[in-house]
Order: sequence, then C-alpha cells, then structure tokens
Amino acid sequence: MDDSATKLRRRTAAASAWVPVALWALLVWGLGGDGFSASETSRFIVPAMRWLFPDMNAREIWQLLYAIRKLAHVVEYAILAILVVRALWLGRRPSLAFSAALALAIVVTFAAADETRQGRSAARTGSHRDVLLDVSGGVVAIGLLVFLQMRREEPLFARGRGRFARGRGRFKRRLKGRLKARRERELAP
Repeated sequence: MDDSATKLRRRTAAASAWVPVALWALLVWGLGGDGFSASETSRFIVPAMRWLFPDMNAREIWQLLYAIRKLAHVVEYAILAILVVRALWLGRRPSLAFSAALALAIVVTFAAADETRQGRSAARTGSHRDVLLDVSGGVVAIGLLVFLQMRREEPLFARGRGRFARGRGRFKRRLKGRLKARRERELAP
C-alpha cells in the first residue's frame, strides 16, 4: 500500500477514536439541560422509587434521589475521562502522563462549562461542588487507568491491526528499558 493511503488510514482511525468522546459529551451536555432537572426527572423517578421501596418515607426517597443524581456526576465524567484517554492513545500515542493531564484538563473544562450553563438556567442550579464531583470522577478513572497501565506490558488501548498491534514489541522494549534505568538509578550511590 502506498504511503499516502497508509497515512490517510491512520488519520481516519485516529479521528474515529474521538467519535465516542463526542457522542458521550453530547449526552452529558444534554443531561445537564433543563429537561433533566430534579423537578423534571422526579416526576417519573419518585413514583418508581415508591414502587420499588414502598416502606421508604418521602424524606428518604428524596435523599436517595439526591445521592443518585450526585453519583451520576461522578460516573458521567469518569466515562468521559476514559474515552478521552482512549482516543489519545489510539491517535498519536502520547505519553501516559500527557494523556492523563490532557484528559483531566478536558474533564475540568467541560464540567466547568456545563455547570456555568446550568447556573444561567431558570430550571437548574450550577454549583462548584458539582464541578468537584465531576472532576473527582475523572481523577478516579484516570488514576485507575494509570494504575492498570503501569501493571501491564502492553498498552491498554491498541488498534487491532494498526501500528500499536505491530509495535507491541517496541512498547515492551521501551518499558523494560525504562524499568531497567529506574532500577539502576535506585541502586546507584
């Protein structure tokens, strides 16, 4: 295959890695809209909770609803962070530290923008606490990915037939070289 076709295929694969990020970001943005405010969603969630938990009083139901809504912040942005790291790694394959930092920056920016938008809405309230919840979800997910990657010899996200599948030997050699250099530094007086 000629060089231009290979480059085009690689660029297309790298760009397609961002499609799940964009779709998830659109979903999160939509969930932050007026249609998903507590007053709107409680119309169908509270009756469902009363049916599932008939012995709960109104206060307990609202506390559970509040906890579910706050947990959703953490989960939404954890998934966003994972998708961003995946897209970065399937694209140009930056370092683990750079991928983690960029993913966190994207999560922080998106969370702040979403809460700012909600703060300007009549049906929603934007909160810096929600931004902290969003960011904490991203931090936990990125931390988990970094932990898992540090324990593996192969990249977490690799294309089936792309340069990473062929280059796994190079990745292992680089990783082993880094580990050897680290051991030598530790043993040096």
